[in-house]
Amino acid sequence: MFDLKVVLGGMTDHRKSGVRCAVSEWHWRTGTKVPPDPDDEQWENVLEVLQPYFTKRHFTSRCDIRLQFEGMLHRLRHGLSWSDMPHTWGPVDSIRVRQLSWWQKGAWPEVMKALDAGTTGVDAYKRPTLPQLTVTGRFWAGLLAEVRSEVTGDMGRRQ
Repeated sequence: MFDLKVVLGGMTDHRKSGVRCAVSEWHWRTGTKVPPDPDDEQWENVLEVLQPYFTKRHFTSRCDIRLQFEGMLHRLRHGLSWSDMPHTWGPVDSIRVRQLSWWQKGAWPEVMKALDAGTTGVDAYKRPTLPQLTVTGRFWAGLLAEVRSEVTGDMGRRQ
């Protein structure tokens, strides 16, 4: 015999440990979508939005800023932590620092407006809220031994 019991508990928010991402929180709170990667014309608009916030030095980097921006969007779409980011878009720490500076200066919401993110794109990924499950089970060894002997006793053949 096998006795299995599943009990549903309260709802639990399964978030990764660590510092919460203010940009993700903003997307969740405002309902602002994460836009698709910008085309050339949209990227020019993004640069125009960013220019009043930063000096020319911000735009001269050994890293491709557009590629980094696409990495930022990918992370938001897929709910990745910075440590889980692939290096496809460049050095992860550089991307994280750049996104943080855009956020702290107030440029991030303006960039999202320029890309019409209120209506275009997908919701920022949010880990699901799941009920806590308590699973208990009991089995009797006699049943397991009988099954095992039946399967192994005659090379797996039943008569």
